[in-house]
Amino acid sequence: MILAASLLLTAWFAATPGLAQDAGAIAFAENVSSEVVNILEDGTKSQDDKLQAIATLLDEHVDFDLVGKLVLGSHWRDATEEQRQEYLSLFRELVLANISRQLSFYSGQEFEILDAQTLSDRDTMVKTRVEAPSGNVYRVDWRVRHEGDNFSVIDVIGEGISLVVTQRSEVGETVNRRGMDGLLASMREKAEFTVID
Repeated sequence: MILAASLLLTAWFAATPGLAQDAGAIAFAENVSSEVVNILEDGTKSQDDKLQAIATLLDEHVDFDLVGKLVLGSHWRDATEEQRQEYLSLFRELVLANISRQLSFYSGQEFEILDAQTLSDRDTMVKTRVEAPSGNVYRVDWRVRHEGDNFSVIDVIGEGISLVVTQRSEVGETVNRRGMDGLLASMREKAEFTVID
């Protein structure tokens, strides 16, 4: 299951900034994973309640504004302030709904934190493995950014595929074909089927 040594690691690495950063990121990832599992295994919650609880948790721990800007890439500079605000709102809504629904299909997968790698003075890659009841194993890495004492997820890399890079390609293609207004129209259509607030 989730590693239980993060607090010990934090204390042990405290004297070394890079290692302390990694230990903090591991502790953060461990805590978020544990909270997600607790929600999903709560027999008192309906599926809709679980989905809403996961969305609330993710909203607290994912920097959706930064991820949204990274996904929009160079098109962010060309967008008006009104377009930016609507885009960030729709992006958050759609990603929250998508991730929450995926997690809501949890069926006893085992999560394990494997390692952490310092990427910069602010970013750490936390490497995890997920083993399904079928025995299939998946690699999921989390890019975690820390600002002071706060940590947040800014990218998820599943089996080597970055959420930010993949979404940036799709979003960029839409903007190039239909413009920023076309992208927003497409996102609004998708959001009509979204029930996460």
